[in-house]
Amino acid sequence: EEGSQIALPHRIVSGVPAWDNISKEFIEFITQETYIYLENSYRAHNVDYDEVITSQGRKLELMDIWATIQRPGDYNPVHVHDGAIAGTAFIKIPEYISEQAVSPNHSTQDGSLNFIYGNSWKPLELNLNGTVKITPRVRSTYIFPCWLNHVVYPFKGEQSEDNDRISLAWNFQIS
Repeated sequence: EEGSQIALPHRIVSGVPAWDNISKEFIEFITQETYIYLENSYRAHNVDYDEVITSQGRKLELMDIWATIQRPGDYNPVHVHDGAIAGTAFIKIPEYISEQAVSPNHSTQDGSLNFIYGNSWKPLELNLNGTVKITPRVRSTYIFPCWLNHVVYPFKGEQSEDNDRISLAWNFQIS
């Protein structure tokens, strides 16, 4: 309600050398890390990365990148992304959310990113679904398949720039 998403023009040179360098370095970083993720994922499942990707001339192509600014009470409902591989990096987190992560008995979902795996709840078939809760930390980055359901829970706090939760997100396709 209070926050916003801002598309970042990742294919446009701004003419501001400092920004263009930061943009180029960040895109090179997420591209390199996504290639590593892709190769490790294939190998973990006994799929020949070289045969499927390298020999076929396939490559990662950055589809889009955006910033999300969330204010107290904002959230992202359960959703998936377009493309093949997505990622997110946490840029700014309200201090009290980071403090919750290190407290010994923290069980709050406030401001957390949660990956949700599974299509149905069928305990007799041992399809129990599952979630992985990520408490955001500044400078942490997560890469995941675009089909993976995820949600960002709201958090409490006074409306102020000090309490903004800012992340970058992106999508790659394999072409």
